[in-house]
Amino acid sequence: MYYRLHSNPDAPCLCADHAWSGQWGAEFSVDGSQMACTWCQGTGVADVQDCPCRGQDDCRRDGCEGGTLYGAGCLNCQDGWADAQRGYSCCSSPEELLGYMEEHGCGISAADPVAMFEGEWQGHGFDGEDLVVPVGEITWMTWTDLFAQVNA
Repeated sequence: MYYRLHSNPDAPCLCADHAWSGQWGAEFSVDGSQMACTWCQGTGVADVQDCPCRGQDDCRRDGCEGGTLYGAGCLNCQDGWADAQRGYSCCSSPEELLGYMEEHGCGISAADPVAMFEGEWQGHGFDGEDLVVPVGEITWMTWTDLFAQVNA
């Protein structure tokens, strides 16, 4: 069983089709499969980044000076967008979810909606959290109801 706070009113429905994750605060594409690149802040051009040449004298990349690229095309993306990770960020227990949200400084209301669901594990996200694609029924409850159920 997995648990996820899914309270953003602008977020698409919680389902397999929209199961994508990115870094905290990232802007997502309409379908959610890409996020604004964090290396270049979505511009496609990075002000400063390490060149793959690592400072070799024979580097021919435009903008490379001693292993540092200045104002060159971003090495992480082509156009300011990077692939999101498949699966929703979620946790395997209510306590773990609460700790995860507190770690990121998220204010939680007792009435915030928490999804409880089974799913197919995809791997780990940017913060080491589980990435899961939901399968089957999704149960919704508030934090208050969730902890009342867990502590019953």
